[in-house]
Amino acid sequence: MIDARNPAAPHRVGSWGTAIEGVTARGGLCFVTTFNPNQPVDIQFHVLDISTPASPSQIGALDSAGGYDVHLVDTSAFCSGDQYNEFRIVSIADSAHPSLVGTGVAPGANWGVWASANGAAAFIAGRSDGMSIFDVANPASPALDTSLLAMDRSADVSVKGGLVAIAGDASGLVMLSVQDPVVPEYLGRYDTLGELPHMESAVLADSFAFVSFYSRAMFRSVCVSDPARPMLAGVESAAVDAKDMVLRDVLLYKVSVRNLQVVDVSRPREPVLAGSCTSTDGLLFGLVLQDSLAYEVSAFGLWIINIARPDSPYVVSSTQDRLTAAGLAVRDTFAFIPSSHESLWVYSVANPAAPYPLAAMQLRSRGYDIVLVDTLAWIGEVSGVEILSVADPVRPRSVTFSSTPYLVRRLTCQAPYVFAAMSEAGVAVFDSLLVGLAETPAVRLGSGLRLCVQPSVTRTEAVVSAQSSEQVLLQLCDVAGRVVPGRVQLAAGHDQFLLHLGGMPDGVYFLRGRTRTEVQTAKIVKQQ
Repeated sequence: MIDARNPAAPHRVGSWGTAIEGVTARGGLCFVTTFNPNQPVDIQFHVLDISTPASPSQIGALDSAGGYDVHLVDTSAFCSGDQYNEFRIVSIADSAHPSLVGTGVAPGANWGVWASANGAAAFIAGRSDGMSIFDVANPASPALDTSLLAMDRSADVSVKGGLVAIAGDASGLVMLSVQDPVVPEYLGRYDTLGELPHMESAVLADSFAFVSFYSRAMFRSVCVSDPARPMLAGVESAAVDAKDMVLRDVLLYKVSVRNLQVVDVSRPREPVLAGSCTSTDGLLFGLVLQDSLAYEVSAFGLWIINIARPDSPYVVSSTQDRLTAAGLAVRDTFAFIPSSHESLWVYSVANPAAPYPLAAMQLRSRGYDIVLVDTLAWIGEVSGVEILSVADPVRPRSVTFSSTPYLVRRLTCQAPYVFAAMSEAGVAVFDSLLVGLAETPAVRLGSGLRLCVQPSVTRTEAVVSAQSSEQVLLQLCDVAGRVVPGRVQLAAGHDQFLLHLGGMPDGVYFLRGRTRTEVQTAKIVKQQ
């Protein structure tokens, strides 16, 4: 009991009991829950007379009721329960003789409880199962409202077909059905039972899900052929924990502290570390693959890795720009990076050996992740999802904003739906078709450079067309950013020529057009 009448000098005037879990007071009474340190399953609910704070005294008690939190409504006390005990409703109409009224099944550690003033609904905040809502109009028989999916703190979300895999910080891998995205259905869970908490990332592939944990260096494959009963299939203990993972064919690319790792999952029950590359001294958070390059972001900037040979990836370049970023998206020759500094950075990666910032835009709040849907960028932030138009990549502009109950840590898209992992608020599903219906064409300033290559995939040659009000300098670069000898100077206006690729190795190339005020690139793939 603390005397706080002088807020500048609060001081203790009395105390009572030990092993306290929850406490609340009303009038001259204090309601306290305790646990038995020698037998944690044993909890008690106590009623104290605090009319004299210096000498509180117990006037009533009830065994097997209590928990981390207590909330009072009229003559009812709602007790949250804890990791060993369920939600309880206690009658305190007779404070000297509290009695059990009803019990609700809410598994896991329940940190908080709240009930509506009319006593019709109770809300239980679970650490590993999210929020549960009970209809307590009949307090003797609390009924769980199953219209809300109880969900752990969601760190990552992966979607394939009608299945969703959610990586939960504490409760493991959760499987949902989104055959009807408006009403997701809980299917099953691969529960780590606290053995390996802090699952950070998940990727779905056919009948397997691949998951990685932050707290320990371990990578697991989980069989989800029956999503109602996910089962452990394989373990790769040499792989480090991952903040983000991308699956390409039978290779899984993952980033974490200081490195990129490549895991061969061609035999999902026997995953094997196939290659790795040390890229930075910091913690990597986001990963994107494009052609033979991997793009990574961290608190320290953007890294570009050559993954043409997955067994021996190597660093092509890094920016060291202190972006403090957790995610990124790459399209053509642009990288879009939301930053914790409440801004979106747009980088040119036309020359992977020398990326540089092109533009920046202020966001509503700290940015975590980004996904591109057509000409729109969906950005997960502290306060919701902000949607920008990037039709003109160097001049992004705001389109709309959607608030969410909690910060959005990861985004993924399976058209037309965007799925957001909202940390402690589970997963949200957005319909991307409802956004940007009134989009207007972007206004292009500067020289009005238009660069076109037809066909973009060729064996020997392609027709290059350039249109600009200024002179255009054209250069051909390979995927590592090295300039292929020779360049073409075109006059202002409209011009075209035949680009010969005969004798050059198969692969991805970039044709870069530069004027005094603009730079544009076009991708060319040479293959037999």
